[in-house]
Amino acid sequence: MDDNALSGSFPVGLGNFTKLTQLFINNNLLTGTLPSGAFEHLGQLTYLKINDNLVTGTLPTELGLLNGTLMGDLLMAHNDLTGFVPSELGLVASLKTLVLHGNSLITGSLPSELLALSELELLTVSNTSLTGSIPDGLCDSLFDYEYQCTSMFGLYEICYDIKKVNFTCEYSLLCGCECGECPEELVA
Repeated sequence: MDDNALSGSFPVGLGNFTKLTQLFINNNLLTGTLPSGAFEHLGQLTYLKINDNLVTGTLPTELGLLNGTLMGDLLMAHNDLTGFVPSELGLVASLKTLVLHGNSLITGSLPSELLALSELELLTVSNTSLTGSIPDGLCDSLFDYEYQCTSMFGLYEICYDIKKVNFTCEYSLLCGCECGECPEELVA
């Protein structure tokens, strides 16, 4: 259902589709909050993509109820989500992709419970209002990450050091500085 100019509130009856395995509803005009109970009966859901809508409110803590599923990809970028990243996401052991960038009102810090996501390969939380430090060890399994434009500068230092990547110009492009202007301690 991508790119269909769907409008109105996020579907309240979503939880009734108990055999649903994938849901792609990005690039629409869906509004309102993610309804309570929408995810609790979706035990077969593996992929949820609601990027680029107008969804508001907080990330539901009930997303942690997907811990017994094969949920691999959770993409909720470019909405108007607010509040904290729920610690319950750390219960979704099979989660490989967590995409929350472009939700400028997501605040707080990344919960240490995300360390339990041993399968996590991709984390994007750029253009949010996250602050604080990065939980030690979070970058260990990450294949890719995007954390620019937040107050949490430390992720670049930690992840690039772990991955031993030369990022002189790549870092510059992400940070908006010119090549060669990157902090000396971060240049390989």
